[in-house]
Amino acid sequence: MDETDKKKKTFTTIVVFLQLWTILSILITFFLAPYKEIQCHLLFQYKLYNTILLYLQDSFLKGILIAFTVLGFLVFGGFFIKKMRIPFKKGTQKIRRSFFFKTLSLISLVLALALNLVIVFNQLRREPNVLILVVDTLRSDYTAIGNETISTTPNLKNKLMPDSMYFSNAFSNSPWTLPSVSSLLTSQYPSRINIHNLVSRLDEKHLTLTEILKDRGYFTYGAVSHLLLQQKYGLHQGFNIYNENNISSEFFNHNSISSPGITDDAIQFIRKHKNKKFFMLLHYFDPHYIYINHEPSTSYSGEFTSRDISYLRDLIRENKYTKQDIDYLKDSYRSEIVFTDYHIGKVIDELKSKNIYDKTLIVFTSDHGEEFVEKGWLGHSTTVYNEQIKIPLLIKLPLTKRSFTTPSPNQYISNIDIAPTVLNVIGIPSPHHFQGEDIFLKTTDGSFIFTEVTQREYGDFIDKACVINNGWKLIFNFVTKKYEMYNLEEDGEESKNSIGSHKDIERMLKMKLAKWSNANRKKQKSIKKRDTLTDQEKKKLKSLGYIK
Repeated sequence: MDETDKKKKTFTTIVVFLQLWTILSILITFFLAPYKEIQCHLLFQYKLYNTILLYLQDSFLKGILIAFTVLGFLVFGGFFIKKMRIPFKKGTQKIRRSFFFKTLSLISLVLALALNLVIVFNQLRREPNVLILVVDTLRSDYTAIGNETISTTPNLKNKLMPDSMYFSNAFSNSPWTLPSVSSLLTSQYPSRINIHNLVSRLDEKHLTLTEILKDRGYFTYGAVSHLLLQQKYGLHQGFNIYNENNISSEFFNHNSISSPGITDDAIQFIRKHKNKKFFMLLHYFDPHYIYINHEPSTSYSGEFTSRDISYLRDLIRENKYTKQDIDYLKDSYRSEIVFTDYHIGKVIDELKSKNIYDKTLIVFTSDHGEEFVEKGWLGHSTTVYNEQIKIPLLIKLPLTKRSFTTPSPNQYISNIDIAPTVLNVIGIPSPHHFQGEDIFLKTTDGSFIFTEVTQREYGDFIDKACVINNGWKLIFNFVTKKYEMYNLEEDGEESKNSIGSHKDIERMLKMKLAKWSNANRKKQKSIKKRDTLTDQEKKKLKSLGYIK
C-alpha cells in the first residue's frame, strides 16, 4: 500500500467515525430533546457538556462554544483538508465505498449540526417562565403533600406534585411574613438585610430575584394579599406590575377572602402574556388568622369563635380552653387550606390549557407555619420550633430542564435557597452575595439551615435563632442566653431537650450558630424604616395577631 492509499484509508476511517458519532447525535436529539436539556452536544459526551454549561452559563460563552463546534465540524469534515483526487473507475469498489462514506458523512454532519444548532438557539431564545406560589401561614404537615393521611390539598397533590420534586425538610428563615418573603426574594437572612419588625423596609440596594429576571428580559408580575407585602415595605422592587388589589381593607369581615381575586388576576395575566417570558409571584393569604370555615360546623358554639386573637391567647395563657376549642380552630384552618388549594388548582389548569405548563418552572412553598398551642402559643412570629417554621416545598422543572440531577428529598432547605435554584435552572449565575445554595448542588448532610426571629412589637422582647443540620436542631435564646437541642429524626415534636447528651454535636452546632451570628447579626446597620404605622394599620395588624 503506497503513501496515498494510507492517507485515504486514514481519512476515511476518521470520517466514518465522525459520521457514526453524528448519526448517534441525531438520534439523541430526536429521542431525548423533549425530555432532556440537549444543547449542542455533538463534540462532547452529554453529561460532560451539561456540566460545562452549568459553569459557563452566560449566553455569550455558549455562543463561543457553538462557534468552536462549527469550526470543529468544518475541520474534521474535511473542508480544510487538501482536496484529494478520487478516480471513478468502474470496478474500483473500494474507492466508491470511500466516496460514499465521505459523502454520507458530510451530509450527516450538516444535518446534525443544523438540528443541534436549532435546539441551541431555541434554548437561548426561550428560557422557561417562572411561577412562585407562596401560601401564607401554611405548615407542611397540614398539606396532603406533606402528610398523606389528610386531604386538604388535592389539587396540589394530583395536578402539580406528580411532576415535581417534594422536599420534606424545608424551613422558613423567619416565622413571620415580612422577613421570610424578603429572604426568599433576596437570598439573604433577615438580619443581614435588616428586616426585623413591623416598620422595617427592604432597602433598594438589595438586589432581588425579580430585578435579576427583569434585567434578563422577563415580564415580572406580582400579586400579593398581605398588609405586610405592600409596596411601602419595599418588596415591589423589579416588578413591572405589583398588584395589591387583593389586600383586604376589611380584616374583620367574615367574607374577607383573597384567593379568588389572586387567581382571577393571575389567569387574566396568563391569557394576556402567555407568549411572553414571564415571572409571576402569587401570594395567597387566606390560611392566615382570622380563619374562615368555608363549610361551617354547627356543633361548636364555644368562645373560640371570637375574632379577637388577643382574647383567645389570653384564654390559652390562663389555661381556659379545651381540646374541642383547639380542634375547632384546626378545622377552620384546614378549611382555609382546602379553599386556597382549589384556587391554586385553577392557575395550574390555566397554564396547562394554554400549553405553557411544560415551559414553566413552578415553585410552591409557604412563608411560615402556624402553631396550635403545641408550645403554648396560638399563631406564629414568636418561636423557631417546627410548628412555626417547617413549610412545604415543591419544585417542578420545565420539560427542557428535566436533566438536572434529582436532589435528595430529605436534604435541608430554606427560603434563601429558592432564588439561586431558580437562577441555576434558567442558566443565570447567582450574585456572589447570595447566601442561599442551589438546591441541585447541595449535599445531604453538609448544609446548615439558620432561622431567626426578633420581635419588638408584641409583648416581651423576643430574640431567638436556630441552626439545623443532619437531623439536629440547636436553638439559642439571645434574651435568656439558654440553649435547646433536638434530634428531629427521633423527636420531630421537639419535646425532649438533648442539651448535654450529645456534646460533640452540640459543640459543633454552637460554633456554627456563633459564626453565623457574628457574620450576620453583628453587621447590622441602622434599620431602614418606612413611615410609622397608621392607626388603621395598627388596628389591622392587631386583628392579625402581630400587635398586642
